[in-house]
Amino acid sequence: MRKTKRVFQRIAVVGAGGFGTAIAHYLAELPSERHGGIILYGRDETVIDSINSQHRHPSRLQDFHLSPKLIAVNSLSEALVNADLVVLGVPAQRLRSFLRQAQPYLRSGIVLLDLAKGVEVEGLNTMSEVVNQEMKADFTFAVLSGPSFAHDVVLGKPIGLTLGCKQRDVRRDLQMMLTTPLFDVKTTGDVRGVELGGALKNVFAIAVGMLIGCNTGDSLAGDLFTRSMVEMREIGLLLGGRWSTFSGRSGLGDLAITCTSASRNFRFGRIYAESYDANLPSSHEACFQTTIEQLGSRTVEGFDTLAAVYKISQRKQVLTPIIRALWRVLYDHELAPTDLLSEIRELDAPRHREGPSVLSILLHEMMPRIWYRRMR
Repeated sequence: MRKTKRVFQRIAVVGAGGFGTAIAHYLAELPSERHGGIILYGRDETVIDSINSQHRHPSRLQDFHLSPKLIAVNSLSEALVNADLVVLGVPAQRLRSFLRQAQPYLRSGIVLLDLAKGVEVEGLNTMSEVVNQEMKADFTFAVLSGPSFAHDVVLGKPIGLTLGCKQRDVRRDLQMMLTTPLFDVKTTGDVRGVELGGALKNVFAIAVGMLIGCNTGDSLAGDLFTRSMVEMREIGLLLGGRWSTFSGRSGLGDLAITCTSASRNFRFGRIYAESYDANLPSSHEACFQTTIEQLGSRTVEGFDTLAAVYKISQRKQVLTPIIRALWRVLYDHELAPTDLLSEIRELDAPRHREGPSVLSILLHEMMPRIWYRRMR
């Protein structure tokens, strides 16, 4: 049995967006005995210069002072050379292209810790599948997910996350490095469940935000939240996750905070509904552009993930009323945001009772790819 933990000597965080920067800041502020050093990679030279000279992110976290120990670079080779832990903070839809670019600089035996929350639209792959397909060198994959916002990480607020990794020693090492009295990390071997929970909750947050934007009232948000959990668990089990994972931090916990105004996906849905005008020509296209402009970012993981999980649910014929209805609004443009609720209710009608039976739960747990409620 191994008696000493592994200390990562060089950690590279790739992706200088809000959450990637926040995690890099957090790691830089950890006691020096926990790792050998942190470097943050980003493509935008303005962002890099601001972090190094002013210790501030000029767009995502401009109101927060970042660790003076955090060094940022825009050279990928400089960031990755000799790194033994790479934290992947790039958006889900860009992970594959990043890995192809990074291959020459990734050493054998490296640990890849993924922060991205999404499912690849082209190929319908989770992030672990993308990494497995692209990596040439030997590596260990881990994923960190759960209820957390970048501003809370930077402010040192209490955070609780789930770390998924199949290798017990690696997940123990990462847990010991990351955990502090305010930053609590629990571990699991259910990598698929952790990454799917983090990806799927963004889709449902858009739906909740859209209904709030339609002035449906606060009570309905709670109703749709519970229906979202049903769908998230159905799809997650079907794709290989565990029931217990979706009931934990990276499932239920993450969904809870993502269905609030602090979430970009929730705001996307709300602004979309508030901006929609059926009397305008090309109303959906104009509404989408207005929404992106108000958000100040084109990165809305739930929008892309919706495209992927819709294709999966159609292929498997699984009953997913919220996903199907939201698709008809955002992609098919057959429905207005105000039609979303009635469409969800109509599609959800085959579920006559509140919750599955005990037998159904057991069968779904044992045979998720066979025992699930299909479309009528």
